[in-house]
Amino acid sequence: MLKIGAAAREAGLSVPSVRFYESEGLLGEAPRTDGGYRLYGAADIRRLKLIRRARTLGLSLPDVRELVRAAFEESCRSFEPRLKQAIDGRVVDVRRQIEELTLLQAQLTELQSHLAGDCACDHPAGECSGCSLLGEAADGTSGCTCATNGAGSRSEP
Repeated sequence: MLKIGAAAREAGLSVPSVRFYESEGLLGEAPRTDGGYRLYGAADIRRLKLIRRARTLGLSLPDVRELVRAAFEESCRSFEPRLKQAIDGRVVDVRRQIEELTLLQAQLTELQSHLAGDCACDHPAGECSGCSLLGEAADGTSGCTCATNGAGSRSEP
């Protein structure tokens, strides 16, 4: 039996994480010494490692809770489809995040390119299609089009 600090190190977690997972019901309440120290056995360490690995893969706490329960209560034959479903869902999420990040990268690069040059516009930046972070000109094109449209100087309405 290990005290919480040693158990946390063995599982690759922090002590507050072990306490959190216990309070969230992912880990059973640990028995305590006469001095009040929590004690963890080999099964607890395996459970903590499973929790850490699932969280590292980005699985949500409810998904991890269900997987941990299933891993220690069901056969491999029953557990494997649950794990596959959770991983498949995570792969879909990661692909979506990659698409969103790729778009964000393109937008940031475009803005970075505009800001690398000298904007010739002399109207407020909030009205400039390139400087304002609005992301597109009135005609739907991206980047600054003020100078190309002859709108380099501020006009009165």
